Order: sequence, then structure tokens, then C-alpha cells
Amino acid sequence: MYLHRHYYTLFHCAAECSIILKNHIITDIYSQEKNTLIIQFEYHGIIQALEFSMNSGNSCIYLKGNSHKAKYNAVSMFPELIGMQFIDCTIHPFDRIIRISLTGGSIVAMFYGGASNAIYSVSKDDMILSTFKKTTLTHGDSFIPETMPPKSFTSFPPDTPIVDALSSCSLLLGPIYAKEVLCRFFEKKGKRFTDSLTIFDVHSNDIDELLLYALQIRDLALISNQFYLYRNAEHQSIISCIELEQYPELLWKGESISEAIRRAKGLEIKSNSFLKSKENIEKKIGLSIEKIQRSLSQITDQSKSADRIAKAILYGNLLLEQTYKSHNIVTDTLQCVDNEGQYVSVPVIKNKTCIENAELYFEKARKNKIKEKINQQKYPQLLQTLENLLILKKDISTCNTSKQIESLNSKYSSIVVGIQKTQTQHDSPYRVFELSEDFIVYLGKNAENNDQLTKQFAKPNDIWLHARGVSGSHAIIKGKGIPPKHIIEKAAAIAAYYSQSRNASYTPVSYTFKKYIRKKKGSHPGAVMMEREEVIMVKPYNPND
Repeated sequence: MYLHRHYYTLFHCAAECSIILKNHIITDIYSQEKNTLIIQFEYHGIIQALEFSMNSGNSCIYLKGNSHKAKYNAVSMFPELIGMQFIDCTIHPFDRIIRISLTGGSIVAMFYGGASNAIYSVSKDDMILSTFKKTTLTHGDSFIPETMPPKSFTSFPPDTPIVDALSSCSLLLGPIYAKEVLCRFFEKKGKRFTDSLTIFDVHSNDIDELLLYALQIRDLALISNQFYLYRNAEHQSIISCIELEQYPELLWKGESISEAIRRAKGLEIKSNSFLKSKENIEKKIGLSIEKIQRSLSQITDQSKSADRIAKAILYGNLLLEQTYKSHNIVTDTLQCVDNEGQYVSVPVIKNKTCIENAELYFEKARKNKIKEKINQQKYPQLLQTLENLLILKKDISTCNTSKQIESLNSKYSSIVVGIQKTQTQHDSPYRVFELSEDFIVYLGKNAENNDQLTKQFAKPNDIWLHARGVSGSHAIIKGKGIPPKHIIEKAAAIAAYYSQSRNASYTPVSYTFKKYIRKKKGSHPGAVMMEREEVIMVKPYNPND
């Protein structure tokens, strides 16, 4: 938000307050948000709230009609001013200091930006009664603002960029109005203005004409009864007292400076939310890209995986060649001789035999082979996902609305969920099948695996299924909330297929919440007892078809 605490904006805020708040009485002063003070005025039952926003980046003052005071987190301020009548509101001749004169004192607000923002309750003899925000002045100090009159344009050195001199001189234009003046002036002259242009580069006759033109623009801004809200290329709102030709995107035009500020603040909140959402999705996509690139790098480096497998097999074979392979080993390493007569130090587990250690190495080799196979299966999907994410990352720069960000976030979620589901299917020790976008069914592969699925993997409120009266896989449905009936039917059909009833036309399948499944101590693997059983008749379905 720009020009919200510009001198011209504050000038019109003071003038508007003087008209609207005439004869009003202060009925409440409070703060319910950090760095924000609200003064409530009332006249003949009509309430007007004047809000001071003293945040470092967007300090401003504006009328907002009625205000709703929070029940719990509102803090009362300036109690000494309650009941005083509004007289008028004025602005310092050349500084951003607004004074609200009351029948028994004043409220003085300084809109300097940053930590210099301050609001004071001041007595009739200009003694500070209380302050809003921490300042160097405290209760009992005299309020004498230290102000320095701005320099005249002619006092700037010739090598000063003309836009800087015009911004900072006594006309109080500031950078945006100064640039507007210069762009309009040089366009009339048939020339093009650039920021690097200095006072020296402009002919003295043109300087006199430029200052006269700038004075006209200043007067036009100060007497204006029309206010404008523009948006720049960075989607930031600009409040102006004149039409700005350098910003073609006009968002609003009206007769109230307070309404212009209210609208600008609303747009700023939306813009901040948009920028935060954009930053979040950009960060998420970036992290996902890095993660996939690491995974691809590990998969493509096949030599390391092959070396691990070969070394595990070599160690296993060397241990089986030992003379006393049935004896327990008492050291952490065993010196073995390979086929070429070279000594090889084989790490082993103490108190296990050579045969047992060899089996561990062979199991390690087997798992690495499976992992390598799974990685090779995942590789094309990871490549495609990386390509999709890189496209999304490129699309972020073209997003200008919250709807576009939401659409991008939805695309990102579907891409990531897709790769997560594929990885789950590859990596899971169970059979895994997707029932819908929100639900997945997991099935045990054997009796021991059934026990692991039910006892360790399943959560209490997961739906547990099993073909009724026959041997088969335990099944668990996982997803978002409780699955609907058609999802349970689909999972039941798959559970029926992975049972001894797979060739039946229809078969009953029992289901309940996992928390109602009990396993009797000493029972066979996969054997359980069910409470609160429900039964559904389904046709066995092969999910691989």
C-alpha cells in the first residue's frame, strides 16, 4: 500500500474528520489489535469510529463507521479523554503530524513510519498525559515536535537527480507524485523522462516551468474532492488525490479518502494472503523437486547398489567356506581367504555361527536386489513427476490471482499424492490397491503377514475385512475418515478374491472396526476373533485385471 501516510492523504483525512466528527463526543478509546487504536465518537445515537493503524509499514488514519469492540482482548486507552467533544482535526503545515482538538485536550498522532509512529494524549497546555506505543516522551513531558522545514528545490546541488529533488523539496510531493509531474511535463515537451536525469540536465527555463507545473499539481491534490485507488505491477495498491497516468489500472474512484484507505487495506490483506500462498506453494514444489532429484540420483548410481549386493554375497560365501562354520564366533570380524588367496576381513555378529552370519548376508543381498528392482520400476514415474513439477514451478510466475494459486496447489497435490501412492505400492510389505482418490486397501500376503497387518499396521478406527468362514487375507481400509458403503463393497470384493472363495459367484465378507478384532493368546498365526461383525455379500474381484 502506497501514499497511505503521504502528507496529501493525511491532509484530506484531517479535513474529512473535521466535517464528519463535528460536535461528536468520545465514548470509548481502545486497542484490540497490535499497533491499532480505535476512538469511538457518538452524536445523536450515530457512532463513528476513527482508526489509527500505527504499524511500521502501513500506518494510516481513517474513519470506518461503526466498530465492534472485542469482548475479551480489547484494552482501554486514554480514559482521561472519554466524554470530551470533538472540535476539529488539523495537520502540521509541512509534517505528517495530525492533531485532533477536543474540549479538554488533544490527540496527536505522528505518522513517520517505523518505530517513530506515535500517538499522544495531550492536555490543553501541551503536557503529555499518556502515550500509545513506546516513545521517548512520557507522562508529564511537554509536547514540542522536533520538525525540520523541507529544503526548497533551488537549494539542491545540480548533480541531484531531478526526481529526488522534486520528491524531497518543500512541495511535499514524494516520489510517486514527483514522477507523475515529471512524466506529464516531459511528455508535453515531446521528451521522455528517465530517473537518471539530473537538475543540471534540464534547461533553466524548463526548470522554472516545471516548478510552476508541480505547484499546480500540488494545489490540485490539496483541493481535490475525488480520490483514486490504483494497482501497480507488483499488485500493490496506491491511494492518490489526483489521477495518475503512470498507473493505468484504476481499481476505484470516489469522494471519501477514508473509503479509499479502507479499500486499500482490504486489498493489502488479500495481496499478503496471495503472496504467502504463492510463497508456500513455491517452497513445497521446490522441496519436492529436490527430493525427487536426490531419489533419481540414487537410482541412477547403480554401481553402489551392485557393489553392496556383490559384497554381501561374497561375505556370505566366504563364511560358508569356513572349517568350523557351526561354531559361535567370539570376535567382531573374521579373517577369510577369497578365491585369489587374498585375506578379507568379514564383519560378523558375535555369538552367532558362520552359517547364521552368512544367512544374514544373503538376506541383505536379497533385500538389496528387491530394492533395486523396485527403484527401477519407480524411475519412469519419478522422471515424469519431476517434469510435471518443473512445469508447475514455471507456472508460478504467471499466477496473479488466488484462484490460480488454488488450481496450482490442487495440481501439486494430485502429482504428489500420485507418486506417494506409487511408492506405497512398491515399498509396502502388503498387497496395496487404490479404491478411490481418498481410500486404499491393504491385504496380508500370508498368515504371519496378516498378524503384522492387523496388530501393528492397522489403527483402531480402520475398517478390517476378511472372507467369512474361509482362509484368506486380512484387509484394512485406510484413508480420509470412515469409508462409504461402496468403498467397503469394493474392498470386500478384493478381500474375497484373496481367499479360498475367489472362484465363488458370491461370497460373504465380514467387516468391522479394527478395535473390535481380538487375538487369543497362543492362537495360530492369522487367527483372530471378531466382535460387532457385519457381513456383506460380494462377487470376488481381481484388482489386477
